[in-house]
Amino acid sequence: ATAEVILALLDYYSISPDREVKEMIEKLAEGLVQFQVRDSSSPFYGMHLSWRNCWHAWGNAQTEALAKAGRIFNNTSWIESAKLEADNFYLFLISRKFLHSIELHSEEFPSIRVFQQISYGIRPMVSGFIQLYITTGDERYAKLAGLTASWLRGNNPAHSNMYDPKTGRGYDGIDNKDKINKNSGAESTIEALMTLMEISDNPISLRYFYYDLESVNEIKRYALYKGVDAQEFRVDWDDMIKRWKVEELK
Repeated sequence: ATAEVILALLDYYSISPDREVKEMIEKLAEGLVQFQVRDSSSPFYGMHLSWRNCWHAWGNAQTEALAKAGRIFNNTSWIESAKLEADNFYLFLISRKFLHSIELHSEEFPSIRVFQQISYGIRPMVSGFIQLYITTGDERYAKLAGLTASWLRGNNPAHSNMYDPKTGRGYDGIDNKDKINKNSGAESTIEALMTLMEISDNPISLRYFYYDLESVNEIKRYALYKGVDAQEFRVDWDDMIKRWKVEELK
């Protein structure tokens, strides 16, 4: 909710640059930065927590809000916080074909839920990548936005389309790898359409939207996509240097 408030205040500030509004944005943004996993040895490195010890995919728009606010107010620490999540935790999510939620505990193993997956959990990632592309000019983020959005066209655990182009409906979610909920509520349709609008405005993202997910390996931690021209895009954990990387192969 904090990230959504920041985004709303940024829109207001763009029309009426009020000092008090700017101060509100600054306080809220600093709060988001503080609520981030900074342990580089954690698989959740860069994750912006949603609540106390929890992360959930739906509405988790911190990267989008921080990248946009950082650009408008020329605040590099906010931009770096957004990049930290996109360059690490977002790539982890892609390598897992996305997740529903994570709950951290004092013991070694966290609780990870894969399902239900919904458009409202995908769109914030797409918007975050797009805002980082606008802010940094790094085309890698535009490409990742398109690949993430391709969840809608079947690059997901159920291998099912989650958007019907004939009617414009977005389906309500993926219940498990064998079942999707074909109800079409307002939220699901709006979030699916917002996702498509984001990438339609970016030719790079739109091209990568049509890449197919060839393989995913949760143990080796990689996801491999292939385009119509047989060009490959790989999201991969490099165990030698202990960091995520993306690379394109022909």
